[in-house]
Amino acid sequence: MKRILKQSDRQLALLLATLVLFAVLLIFLPVVLFNINQVVRNGEKRYTQMEVNQAESLLQNELTQLDQPMHGILSWDDTYAIVLSADLAHRGSHD
Repeated sequence: MKRILKQSDRQLALLLATLVLFAVLLIFLPVVLFNINQVVRNGEKRYTQMEVNQAESLLQNELTQLDQPMHGILSWDDTYAIVLSADLAHRGSHD
């Protein structure tokens, strides 16, 4: 009879330990998952913000370079206009 009580006590202790573990998991698992989710979201937001800042910086650099005087290219505009006007004058004199 003593042996039966010991076995039932062990089963009861195992059942109680299982229930306590389940209760602890039930309470803390959602909290842990929520915190992990928050960490991932914050990291993603920071990474996205960093990429947006880099893109803005690259675009600003491109705009700055485009706004700089382009004397070399502008001189070709004058040359093209001279050639075009001379070509029109030349065509006009041979018609």
